[in-house]
Amino acid sequence: MDNRRHIFGIVWSLQAHAQYRLTLFKAPAGVRDPAVVTSINNAGEATGYAFMVKTSIDRGVDWTSPSNPTLLKQMAPGAFTNPRAINNVGGICGDAYTEGFRGIYWDNGTPIELPPALSNGGPFVSQCTDLSDHGVMVGSSTGSNGRFIATKWTRYAIVNGQVLITANLGALGPPGANDSEALGVSPSGLLVVGESDLDDLSHEHATLWSNGSMTDLGVLGGQNSVAFGVNDLGQVVGCTDTTTPGARVPFVWQNGVMIPLAVTMDGAGNCARSINSAGQIVGRIDAPTQQEASLTHGAMWQNGVLTDLDTLLHQQVPAGSVVTTARSITDSGRFLVSVDSTSSSTFYLVTPVNPTQVQLTTSANPAFAGDKLTFTATVTSTGHGIPTGSVSFSDGSATLGKVTLNTAGVATFSTASLSLGTHSIVAHYAVHDVYGASDSSQLQQRIIFRMITGPR
Repeated sequence: MDNRRHIFGIVWSLQAHAQYRLTLFKAPAGVRDPAVVTSINNAGEATGYAFMVKTSIDRGVDWTSPSNPTLLKQMAPGAFTNPRAINNVGGICGDAYTEGFRGIYWDNGTPIELPPALSNGGPFVSQCTDLSDHGVMVGSSTGSNGRFIATKWTRYAIVNGQVLITANLGALGPPGANDSEALGVSPSGLLVVGESDLDDLSHEHATLWSNGSMTDLGVLGGQNSVAFGVNDLGQVVGCTDTTTPGARVPFVWQNGVMIPLAVTMDGAGNCARSINSAGQIVGRIDAPTQQEASLTHGAMWQNGVLTDLDTLLHQQVPAGSVVTTARSITDSGRFLVSVDSTSSSTFYLVTPVNPTQVQLTTSANPAFAGDKLTFTATVTSTGHGIPTGSVSFSDGSATLGKVTLNTAGVATFSTASLSLGTHSIVAHYAVHDVYGASDSSQLQQRIIFRMITGPR
């Protein structure tokens, strides 16, 4: 098939991306089904929930790594918990069910209730959908009229404690008449996005809240739209109806303009869910062929180019499985995918493996036997920051030493024990974080006699 789509006069094409490494999230002990992972952070820590067989309830889970799940503390014994987001300092928010849904923030493992923006005279209902790195949490809560209203909670540190401020963000229509919901917040906490009813209550538009004001982000020919993610540059992503009945298109909104993103076919599943500071976007697209069992494929958009993640990652997932959606892309380039089969859904951390290069130099060549000699390895990754991790120095098959890179990506190793002759020195950088392995070229190090002369 032709993998190009013309969208509003723009031609987009599929393009291969950097290599990626997939790591399966392990479920806690006592779980009947695979755990559901809802969000990750820059370091690859994650949160979500799992159904516990013994108690028949969903329990919140915190993963410090994909292989290390820990159950979150419950709000009350027997309470269902549904964590939805984790930030880059390990804060988690979501909701719990105890006589009504209640927004919850886990502060160093301790659950704290998030009150509604407006008193409703009874068991309040609130939920937290996202949180920033600086004490801002967003979601929705019910007021006295039973309508949901977009809500922001802000935690401020004070002497000997903290204070929590709750704010009603409002809706696009008349005050108190319409529903609204906050679904995403920028890392700084200054920008909030979601959806809000219009005046007639029958249509919802993607909405941006900033500096006490609301902006209707509009639609692309249809009636409804929703925003899920925003970065600190003010780029917003989500999905919108189009003029084609039953079809949606993912969008990025920036500088006051809603721009459609590429898809492979019209359908209701197309949507962008998350954007990072580099403008990388992840979400889902309708599957390219209607014959597929899965209705959607995970998708990435970068520099205006669409990549079908099921095609890109297909060789790394179990046979018969499909990468159905992607979300929660971080500034480190990591993101979360759901992989579905006919029997279950599993979740994987996707880590980019950025290419690296190692340059190896020596302090002297040739060098005299017994003199101190220093080898310097510099590891770089063009356009992807400064690599971290370690370098191993070897002489043929023998390992000389292993050294941690400094903040400039440099490792040095000194020795005075090389024997006479020529040595093949190589510096090996091991896979670490988002950086792939690489070796330097062989450095032929000569060690020679020191000639000593004296009077005749």
